[in-house]
Amino acid sequence: VLRGHELPPANGMVFSKAEFDTLRLSVGADTVLCLFFEKCADDGGGSAKVAPAFKKMAQRFWPKAVLLRCDVDAAKDLVKACGVSTAPSFVWFKAGKPIDKMTGTCEMTLNVKI
Repeated sequence: VLRGHELPPANGMVFSKAEFDTLRLSVGADTVLCLFFEKCADDGGGSAKVAPAFKKMAQRFWPKAVLLRCDVDAAKDLVKACGVSTAPSFVWFKAGKPIDKMTGTCEMTLNVKI
């Protein structure tokens, strides 16, 4: 669980690599951290389709998993650091290190991976 947070961050958004690194280092070793890279511009694409389900999963899986969101246009440094080339994409971390990656909008796959 995030130190200092009884609940997930209010909107679950991360705006920079520095902010994410602070959160990543605050997560307990047994907690999975999932970062959802989305295109927040309202374009009706894949990000818009999976975002509501991701928000529900954030509440359902808390505190065993911390699910965060990142706008690919706002946090280019984090996108580059995680090697993300398309949205939507998901990167999972455990013990501060990336452990899995996925692109696409399959809710069932997301549930299984989380």
